[in-house]
Amino acid sequence: FTTKEGSLYEDIGIIAAVHDLIVNVIAHRDEVGAILRTLVEVGKENLVAETQKTTEDLLELIDKSIPSVWPPEGTNKEELDKFGPEHTVEDIIKGKEAKQQYSPPVHLLPPHIRHPPVIKKDSSWRLE
Repeated sequence: FTTKEGSLYEDIGIIAAVHDLIVNVIAHRDEVGAILRTLVEVGKENLVAETQKTTEDLLELIDKSIPSVWPPEGTNKEELDKFGPEHTVEDIIKGKEAKQQYSPPVHLLPPHIRHPPVIKKDSSWRLE
C-alpha cells in the first residue's frame, strides 16, 4: 500500500504506516529505559527527566490518536441502525446519511493491521 497523496489506497496505506510506527515505538520503549539507566550511571541525570517526559508524551499521543485511525467497533452499527418506534424520522434519516459516508477498504489490509496494535501498560522502563 502506498501513502502517496491521491493514490487509490492512500487511506489504507496511511493506516498501515501508522500501525508500523506504533509497533516500533512500543518495541523501543524498553530501550529508552536502558538509555535512562545509562544516563544516570554516566552522571547525566539532567537529561533523564526530559527524555522520560518526552517518551511519556509520545505514548500518550499514541493512545489518544488510535481512535481516530481505528474507530471503535460496534459504534457504527448501533448508531446507524436506528429504526422502530423509539426513533424519530430525523434519527432514521441521519442513520441513512451516515451509511452513505466513505469508509476505507480495510478488508484489503492484512488481518493484524485492521485493528490497532495492543499497547500493554508497562511502566518498568521508567525511572522514579
